[in-house]
Amino acid sequence: MYRLIKDEDLDRFYTLQKGKGQPVGSSVFARRDFAWLGDAMRVAETQADSRVELELSLGGMSCIGCVWLVEALFKKESGGLECRIDYQRGLIRLVWTKGDFDLIGFARTLQSYGYDVGPAIRSDLRKTNPVIWRLGVCAAFALNSMLYTLPGYLGMESGFAFAPHFAWLSFFFATASMAVGGSYFISRAARAARNRVVHLDLPISVGLVFAYAISLYGWTVGDDSLLYFDFVSTFVFLMLVGRWAQLAAVDRNRNRLAQRAEIAPRIEVRQSDGSFVERAAETLKAGDVYRVQSGAWAPVESTLRSEQAQMGMEWINGESRPSSFICGSIVPSGARQLGTQALELEAREGWGDSLLKRLTDRKDEGSERDRLVHVWITRYLIAILVLATAGLVGWAAIGELQTGIRAFVATLVISCPCALGVALPLADELALARLRLKSVFLRSHSFWSRFSKVDAIAFDKTGTLTRLNLTLMNPEALTQLDEDAVRALSSLVEESPHPVCYTLREQLMASGKWTPEPGMETRESIGMGMSGSLGSKQWALGKASWALEREGDGRTCLALDGDPVAYFDFEDAPRNGVSDEIAFLSSLGLDLWMLSGDSKARVGKLARLLSWPRGRAIGEMTPDAKANWISSHRPDRFLVIGDGANDSLAFEAAGCCGSPAVDQSLLSSRADFYYLGDGISSARELFNVREARRSTLRALLSFAIGYNAFAAVFALMGVITPLWAAILMPSSSVVSLAIVWIGLSRSRKEPGNVREKPTEGRAESPLLRTQNEF
Repeated sequence: MYRLIKDEDLDRFYTLQKGKGQPVGSSVFARRDFAWLGDAMRVAETQADSRVELELSLGGMSCIGCVWLVEALFKKESGGLECRIDYQRGLIRLVWTKGDFDLIGFARTLQSYGYDVGPAIRSDLRKTNPVIWRLGVCAAFALNSMLYTLPGYLGMESGFAFAPHFAWLSFFFATASMAVGGSYFISRAARAARNRVVHLDLPISVGLVFAYAISLYGWTVGDDSLLYFDFVSTFVFLMLVGRWAQLAAVDRNRNRLAQRAEIAPRIEVRQSDGSFVERAAETLKAGDVYRVQSGAWAPVESTLRSEQAQMGMEWINGESRPSSFICGSIVPSGARQLGTQALELEAREGWGDSLLKRLTDRKDEGSERDRLVHVWITRYLIAILVLATAGLVGWAAIGELQTGIRAFVATLVISCPCALGVALPLADELALARLRLKSVFLRSHSFWSRFSKVDAIAFDKTGTLTRLNLTLMNPEALTQLDEDAVRALSSLVEESPHPVCYTLREQLMASGKWTPEPGMETRESIGMGMSGSLGSKQWALGKASWALEREGDGRTCLALDGDPVAYFDFEDAPRNGVSDEIAFLSSLGLDLWMLSGDSKARVGKLARLLSWPRGRAIGEMTPDAKANWISSHRPDRFLVIGDGANDSLAFEAAGCCGSPAVDQSLLSSRADFYYLGDGISSARELFNVREARRSTLRALLSFAIGYNAFAAVFALMGVITPLWAAILMPSSSVVSLAIVWIGLSRSRKEPGNVREKPTEGRAESPLLRTQNEF
């Protein structure tokens, strides 16, 4: 990708790029069917205007550099007029001159740079974030309520001609605020109460209901000392601001990551007349005969009807080496087709019974509550209600019922939960901002409450601790090839999704040697390798015994007319900086585990290489075994980090889960968080931010307790007027926000900070050297 950007004179992308990027995987080479895009283009061009517009979804965006790069690529296209990108929602709107623009060609260009286009996903903002429209309306209500209440605070006489009208308007805007914004909190508090849950919305609702009811009573009897209509409007607005910040921060992270693979892939199913028709995998039934194209997954357990096949099993058991199957073999659900030709299979089960369906089902995030917040809310409600009632009873006992009513409502109003309603969402937003700077993105609203219990991490191996693809251990073998050999090798690996071909293709591109021969016809010998003719020369790439047609070992060999030209050695290499990160996490006292479906021997080699804690690396685990192991070891204390569908059941069992944002991964869109980059430094960042958030919340709650105790004393004395309430409530919010801002916005020096760095000297990992089967 670097070479492509440099050759096209688009290297300003690297100037604009901020943070780590989303890795580009094999999707840039996948054969995409853009027939749907052609249909969409034809529909768009049916309009009479020569100026055509179309909105599409755009995946793979990770920074402002991506926005610039896509726009720069669009400018190179003939007939293009405008390209507008909605980065937050993952949408692109294209404008072109009818008949002069190659939309499918532009989509393929974007794919070659790692960006995926798809049908635009239109979302109803009222469903995805029901606070947005309420916030805007209640802002207007609050401003108008203060406008008509302020003259009274400034000395307006009750006999003034417009005073009754101002009172009516203040009542109207407070009522409207309750109907539009207050109802949001009251309805949620009521639902939580029916489920016997003490929710943050409960104290907010209690304060609003009592303030509005007492104000209505005071307005009816003409007692201005009981009018808190402006407080009601302002308080509703401030609480909506806090709630919007809390929801919007997580929603932005969700929208940034577009799924690169469908949960239920589309396949071609054979009809009664022998023809094949494309259908969704959800429609598969036992006995159906279907075809799977190169790079796709077998959606259900099936019987192979083709002569032979080679399938990737990394999703099922984390094994990076391909597996070979012959006609009549059972192909497991979730196996990936690594050949270049379509495979024919017969389903042994329906989609609903398949392992892939189980592995890709979304976990219900639920509505976990922060234990600290839960305890604080419960104690707050009890203390405030007891104090307010005591004040009312005490004043009434001495014959001052009106003063008792003022003390009662003032106690409820002045002791508002601003620290939780406004400052806590800001704390979460700033915590998210700190993580975003480190390219870690939270997707779950309930993450922090569950993460507070975590003191153990379970890592997957393949694709998480190690590189997703094989590493070429002897790159000098490529530099020694002549031009004919380079052209032949480029052609042989051009279209195959096999891990060996992928790695060689990557190395050829990165070194600038990528020169496939357009006229070379290639053939695949499943389980053995690729072959092809270039002029009168016969080239082969695969197992040495096959490519040389004589005795040989399992090394990968490039051969010309049966003679060896080059040998290639591959390795499962660790990701950058993994060893240092593991040492750092161990120093924090965390319990570290490696749970992998790969062989015990390979897991053991990696554990020794990384100095993994003895006895904490387990291999040959099925998806169910991983989930059962987590469930039997206090699951709420575990953070599981993995990238394959074989980790999804463990995700559901564990308290928290995270995934690298890698190509063709479903987990990054289902995990509590996902991260960019090549290492595992995200775990370090999460624990650092957790500690900063904890200390900030302790300071915030200490202030809230002190403020509420102080305010309650004066409220019970009956000296708090609506004017003082209007001053103190926003002031306490400002102080709460300042505490959070100071606590979470400043950077902290981290002892032993480790930066990701390129792995030096490939020979440092001899224990993982393997003889990879082609």
